[in-house]
Amino acid sequence: MTENQKMDALRFRNQMRTLVGSFPSLRGYLDIDQIGFDLDRFSEFADSVTGVHEQAIHAAAFVESVAVGEDREFDFIGAYKAWDAPHHAAFFRWCHSPFYPPVVTDDQPAADD
Repeated sequence: MTENQKMDALRFRNQMRTLVGSFPSLRGYLDIDQIGFDLDRFSEFADSVTGVHEQAIHAAAFVESVAVGEDREFDFIGAYKAWDAPHHAAFFRWCHSPFYPPVVTDDQPAADD
C-alpha cells in the first residue's frame, strides 16, 4: 500500500467515524472512538441495535452503504419517514459533502498488501 493509499484509507476511516457519530441512534457504537470505523465490527453492532430502534435500522443501512460504496439495504423513503430531525440532519450533511471508499485500481496493490 502506498503512502497516498494509506492516507486515503485513514481519511475515509475518520470520515466514517464522524458519520456514525452523527446519527443519534448509532452513538452507542463503542469502538468508534477507540479504533475508528471497522465495517465488520460495525455490522455486528448494527445487527444488535436494529431490532431495538427503527431509526437505527435505517441509519445502519445507510452507513453500511456508504462504507462499501454501493446501495445495500438502504431505503431512503422508509428512512426519511422514520428519522427525526437530528437523523435527517446527519443524512443531509453527508449529502452536502459526500465521500466514498478509496478506489484501488488494478495496478495498485489492495489495502491488505
